[in-house]
Amino acid sequence: MAVLISCLDETGTHAGAPVTSVGGYLFDKDGQERFTEKWAEVLQPLRARGIRYFHASECSAPDGPFRNLSLAERLALFGDLIELIRQTVKFGMVTAIEDRVFQDEMQRNKVQNGRAPSTPHVLCELSSF
Repeated sequence: MAVLISCLDETGTHAGAPVTSVGGYLFDKDGQERFTEKWAEVLQPLRARGIRYFHASECSAPDGPFRNLSLAERLALFGDLIELIRQTVKFGMVTAIEDRVFQDEMQRNKVQNGRAPSTPHVLCELSSF
């Protein structure tokens, strides 16, 4: 039996967001373990500069602790992450839905037995697979 591990992130879940989207990657157990180990190695030297995680928008801006890195360092960090993903991931996915479309469908298709996705976020997660 194959064991797959998903790592997902979302955007647009705040009130008033016109679109909700979820994206992420599917790893096998070995790929996820290699990714986690190698990514910790990449971040380790940056801890002294206040970086304990990676968040693309903060790194790109730069905002938060990423303001402590030069543009070249931030681009290298992105490059390291992209290469590590290429080496370890089995499958990448993204899905999105406009809030207006979600609300219209929920009204039109009153699904029985409470089996309808309760939010656009849940629907996007379910449809990612």
